[in-house]
Amino acid sequence: MAEKSRFIVVGGGLAGLMTVIKIAEAGHAVDLFSVVPVKRSHSVCAQGGINGAVNTKGEGDSTWEHFDDSIYGGDFLADQPPVQKMCEAAPGIIYMFDRMGVMFNRTPEGLLDFRRFGGTKHHRTAFAGATTGQQLLYALDEQVRRYEVAGLVTKYEGWEFIGYVPDDAGQCRGAICQQMASGKIQSFRSDAVILATGGPGLIFGKLRLMSESIRGEGGRVWVPSDGKEGRPAAGQPWYFLESMYPAYGNLVPRDIATRAIFKVCRELGLGIDGKDKVYLDVTHIPVAVLNAKLEGVMEIYEKFAGQDPRKVPMQIFPAVHYSMGGLWVDYPRDDGQPHYWQMTNVPGLFAV
Repeated sequence: MAEKSRFIVVGGGLAGLMTVIKIAEAGHAVDLFSVVPVKRSHSVCAQGGINGAVNTKGEGDSTWEHFDDSIYGGDFLADQPPVQKMCEAAPGIIYMFDRMGVMFNRTPEGLLDFRRFGGTKHHRTAFAGATTGQQLLYALDEQVRRYEVAGLVTKYEGWEFIGYVPDDAGQCRGAICQQMASGKIQSFRSDAVILATGGPGLIFGKLRLMSESIRGEGGRVWVPSDGKEGRPAAGQPWYFLESMYPAYGNLVPRDIATRAIFKVCRELGLGIDGKDKVYLDVTHIPVAVLNAKLEGVMEIYEKFAGQDPRKVPMQIFPAVHYSMGGLWVDYPRDDGQPHYWQMTNVPGLFAV
């Protein structure tokens, strides 16, 4: 490549904005395409927090523990070398966001506070109330604006990616995009294209997501018992995740919790009023704690359900969450072949 190259990044969420920053830091020009204004990217909906084994609470957490939990929580489907790199980089990324001004919750001593999340026995999740994704997104956008002013970054908000432009050898040389307001279709040249477009979750329909941070702060999942097969007396709460998975309780990974809820509702017929619903209960948590750590999601539930979850248990059912993975991408390894981080099977087309 020439000393000063030009890149295209598709997607203005956390992954896309961070990619733009790293490219601009190296002095290269970037065209950023986003279907919506970048501050409306779906990363803004990430409520719970960001994981990193900082171990400020002295629980013996480590990047190796983080790696082990991530592989196990991913049902051993993930490529392990990239997961290891992610876990090793995570504490530094959290501190980077802290220096950018993200208003993370802190302990009385002034240290970054961490909460538990699904699939881990450690307090590993740094958080900014229940709006962490929004705070991270805004911090990165502020950094991108610096490079916009410097002339290195050009934003194309309201543009949709249609496809990449290959040359005769099959190398990606640019992108074809459409301006949604006018319908205008235009090709853009680049030395490489990086896709940061998120997953295909929209195809699964729409339910309003209640953050996993609710379970992380002590929310308990239950249904009224039928009094059978060793369960509590009929009508009493059956905290089935705690019963089925005593080591993790309500903090089992999402897919395990989902399967358990399906079993309780569909196989045992114990959903609330015989329907596909279970209780997510935070009424035992002090209101001051809920308002300090979960106010955003409390307000969302109250707005859409018409009930105050501080006083009445929420009624929930599993919905699609973020799609973690999708496109195959490469990573360096010792097999005598050339490999490049995050490149797809199309040379010059990357995904993050």
